[in-house]
Amino acid sequence: MPLYIVTILLLWLGFVQPAWTDTDSGSTFVVGADPDLSAGSVALQGGRFEEGIRLTLKGLQRTISPRQRATAMSNLCAGYTMSGDYDAAIAQCNEALALGYNTWRIYNNRALAYMFKGQLEAAQDDVDTGLSMNPDSKKLRQVQQMVNVRALTPRVIIRDE
Repeated sequence: MPLYIVTILLLWLGFVQPAWTDTDSGSTFVVGADPDLSAGSVALQGGRFEEGIRLTLKGLQRTISPRQRATAMSNLCAGYTMSGDYDAAIAQCNEALALGYNTWRIYNNRALAYMFKGQLEAAQDDVDTGLSMNPDSKKLRQVQQMVNVRALTPRVIIRDE
C-alpha cells in the first residue's frame, strides 16, 4: 500500500493520542503534561510526522510519569507507522507495553504496524488483545477489518528472468 494512503488512513482514523489525555478514555486532563509531548502529539495529528516524532523524543528526555511515557511511546508507534518505519513503531509499542500500562490503544497501534509490515497473524493477535480490553472500540474494529481485507488480498509477484 503506498505510504500516502497509509498516512491518510491513519490520520482519518485518529490513531495518535493527545499527550494531555488519559490513555484509555481520551478525555481526562493530565496535569503537567510536557509541552514537547503535547506539541508532538498535535504535530502527529496534523500529519507533520518528522516534527511530531522529534518533539515527542525530546519530551521523553525529561522526567515524566510512567503513564505519560507509555502514552508518548504509543504516539511514537503511531508516528513511525505513519512515516513507514514499522520496525521502529513496533519497538516503541513494545517499550510502552513493558512499562506496564497495557492499554488497548497501544495494541491498536502495534497491530497497524504489524499489518503494514505484512505480519497479519501478529496484527490479529494485537487486535484480539485490544478488543479484550475494550470490546466497544470502533478503532479496533476498523483495524480488524483492515487486517481481514489484507489477509484476503492476493499478492502478485512479478519476476524478471
